[in-house]
Amino acid sequence: MQNASIWAWLAFVCLSTTPVRDREAAAAVGHGLRLGLLGDDNETTALLHSIAERYLELGQSATAITLLRRAVAHLHAAASVSHLEGILQAAGRLAVALVDSGEVEAGLAQYSTIATFPLPARHTPDVAPLVASIRALRKDAATAAAALLRNHGRDREAADLAAAAAAAAAATADASPRAPAAEVPAT
Repeated sequence: MQNASIWAWLAFVCLSTTPVRDREAAAAVGHGLRLGLLGDDNETTALLHSIAERYLELGQSATAITLLRRAVAHLHAAASVSHLEGILQAAGRLAVALVDSGEVEAGLAQYSTIATFPLPARHTPDVAPLVASIRALRKDAATAAAALLRNHGRDREAADLAAAAAAAAAATADASPRAPAAEVPAT
């Protein structure tokens, strides 16, 4: 099989069985990664996120982090607003996993990316709930990063991040939905 997504689905199934078939899942993940498995669409991003969550539950954070990094690989080229939402959710989970595994700086970088990620200034009414969800994800990431910075005695950086996040939020706060003629795909 030369389809990376098929290998990812196989890994998901192996991790969902009782008992868990972790050797088979690891082999499937390896094949998928060698074939270029990335979160390049809604389904693959969500699948990578789900597999990573399962690996985290199994205590295999290194594999989970690798998969979450693949899930967020297309952050700046999301295919749609819903794809962007899925990527940012995976990025938030990646930030938590990195911090939990002791990679605080890498986790902070993920939180900062989410907190300051630009949204389209205008959007169609049908994606307004997704845009609101993304705004909430950005706010949560900014709050988590600021708390983490303060806990490490980096108050100035926390203030700078808060200012950057506020600026990013203000840039899209007044955005009004645009006419459906120039629609942003919702899927």
